[in-house]
Amino acid sequence: MISRAEGIPHWLQRKHRAVARGVALRDEICIRRAKGSLLWDVQGCEYIDFASGIGALNLGHCHPRVEAAIAKQMQQLVHSCFHSAANEPYIELAERLNELAPIAGPARSLLLSGGAEAIENAIKLARAFTGRQAVVALDGGFHGRTFMALALTSKQCPHKVGFGALPGPVYHIPFPERISGGEQAIGSLRRAISVHAPLGKIAAMVLEPVQGEGGIRALSAATLRAIRALCDEHGILLIADEIQTGLGRTGQLFAVNDSAVCPDMIVLGKSLGGGLPLSAVVGRATVMDCVEPGALGNTFGGNPVACAAAMAVLDETLDRKLCLQARAIGERCRELIMPWHERELGLVDVRVAGAMIGLEFKGLGRFKDGAGLVSALQRRAREKGLLVLTSGAKGEVLRLLPALTISDDLLIRGLQCLGECLEGLLQEPGQEAEQASAQTPEKGEAKLCPTQ
Repeated sequence: MISRAEGIPHWLQRKHRAVARGVALRDEICIRRAKGSLLWDVQGCEYIDFASGIGALNLGHCHPRVEAAIAKQMQQLVHSCFHSAANEPYIELAERLNELAPIAGPARSLLLSGGAEAIENAIKLARAFTGRQAVVALDGGFHGRTFMALALTSKQCPHKVGFGALPGPVYHIPFPERISGGEQAIGSLRRAISVHAPLGKIAAMVLEPVQGEGGIRALSAATLRAIRALCDEHGILLIADEIQTGLGRTGQLFAVNDSAVCPDMIVLGKSLGGGLPLSAVVGRATVMDCVEPGALGNTFGGNPVACAAAMAVLDETLDRKLCLQARAIGERCRELIMPWHERELGLVDVRVAGAMIGLEFKGLGRFKDGAGLVSALQRRAREKGLLVLTSGAKGEVLRLLPALTISDDLLIRGLQCLGECLEGLLQEPGQEAEQASAQTPEKGEAKLCPTQ
C-alpha cells in the first residue's frame, strides 16, 4: 500500500519539512524556469502565466533588457550598503522616479527592499511631518504583512489571526462608491471618516487607486479628487499605494494619473525591480526631508543590481509604450470575456483597469457561492496549464494579471482555456455543493500535468 506521504511530490514533501507552515502555496507547483509569459515546472509541464508573480513582473519573466542590465551591473558592483558607501545606481533611480512620479513640486525618493517596508516608512514620515498618529485605510485594501502594514490591511483571516495587538490608531472606512464629484463626494467621505476618527488627528490616508487583493475595485477620478480635497482641508497626507498598480499596469505609468491627483507620497514595489527585491517611497521634498539623517535606512534598500534592473524596467516600459499595451490587453480581455454573460456561466461582473482584470462570480449549479466556483476554477485552470489568482473579500473574484509584454496568441490561448475550464466545471455533476472552505486539495491528492 502506498502511504499518504508517498503520494505527495518530492519537492512538496521537502517544502513541508523545511518551510514554515504559514507560508502558503496558491498553486502547488514548483517552477524550474520561465521566459516571458511561460513557466515550466520541475516535471517539465508548461503553464501560461496570468499571475506574473502577483503583479511583480510587468515585463514578464527574464526580460532580455533587464537581464542585460543585471549582468552588466554584477560585473561592476553587487552591493555596498548605500549608508556606508553610496553608489550611483541608487542616485540615478531616485532622480528618475522623482522626475516621473506625479508629485507636486520638488520630490525626493527613499529606496527599500519590499512593498510592506515602503508602506511602513511612508507612515513614519507622515507621522513625523504632521505630528499626528492616526491613519485611515479603506476596507478591502492590502498593504503588506509587517506590523504597521498589516494594521492597514483589511482582511482579518488569515493575515492577522494570532498576531496580537497591531500598531494604531488605524481606522478602516468603507470603500467609496463611484459618486459624483464636488461637495457631495467630499461630504460623504467626511461623514465616513469622522464616524471613526477626528479629522484633526489623522496623519495620513492610505489607499490603492485600484484594489488588487480587494477584487480589482477602482476608485473613480471624482472620488480621488474628493479625497485629495478633504486631505488638503484638514492637513492630512495622501499616500497612494501603487505597489501593484504602478509602472503601467493600469494603462498609466501611475494609476493616479487618470484622476490628475498628486499624492503627497507614492509607494512602489513589485514590478519596480523587474523580479529583484526593490521598493520605493517617492514624495514631496518637504515631507521626505522632515526627519534627521539616520532616521531612515535599510541595509539592502537600493541595492545597485536591483536599481540597474529598475532603470531597465522604466526604459522598456516607456520606450515600448507598455501603458498603451496594458490598455489593449484589458480591452482584449473584455472583448473575449463579455460573451460569457450570455452563456449563463455565473459571471456577475467584469472589472478592467488596464491589465488588471477581475471576474466576479456567483454560486451556480453545485457551487453554493462564487468563492467555491472561483476556487475550483483556479484549480482546474492550473491542471490545464494556466495560472490565475483569486481575490475579493470572500475569494469570489478571479484576478488576471498578465505581463504587459504577453503576445496576443498567448493571451487568447489563456482566455480560451479559462472559458473551457469554466464550462467544464459547470457541466460536471456534483454529489454535493462545493464551498470556499475547500480551496486546496488534500496533501496526498494527485494533480494532473497540464496539456502541452
